[in-house]
Amino acid sequence: MFGELKKAVGDEDEDQSVDAAKAAELRQATIKFAFEQASTVIKAMLLFNGGALLAILSFIAQYSKSDKFFPVSLPRIVDAMAIFGAGAIAALACLFFNFMAASMHAHSQGNSGYDQSMYVRLAGVGLALMSFFLFTFGVWAAVSALG
Repeated sequence: MFGELKKAVGDEDEDQSVDAAKAAELRQATIKFAFEQASTVIKAMLLFNGGALLAILSFIAQYSKSDKFFPVSLPRIVDAMAIFGAGAIAALACLFFNFMAASMHAHSQGNSGYDQSMYVRLAGVGLALMSFFLFTFGVWAAVSALG
């Protein structure tokens, strides 16, 4: 009887260790997916801000060649370019923070007591939001410069 009980308890311990290993593997896969998705969003913000900056530069090039008069406020256009540039720089900094958070998390080996990557991730999220708001503000500045 004790042998059967010991065997049943032993199997339970094995099941718990297997479940813990599966949970740790799932956690690592989830974190990897989150970092990959964050990189994708950050790259999109970099493309948005950089693309808007290039669009304004091409507009200025066409504007300078044209004989037609456009009611454009060039100081506001320059402001919009600076805003889009700042948004692109914020996205690049966010990409760096995302890399640092992933690296710090990998070196902590999943030990939550030593995992300081949360603070770096929060700084990265703040920079991503700043990049988004700078893009939105830059669009407003460019539209207000045109009319």
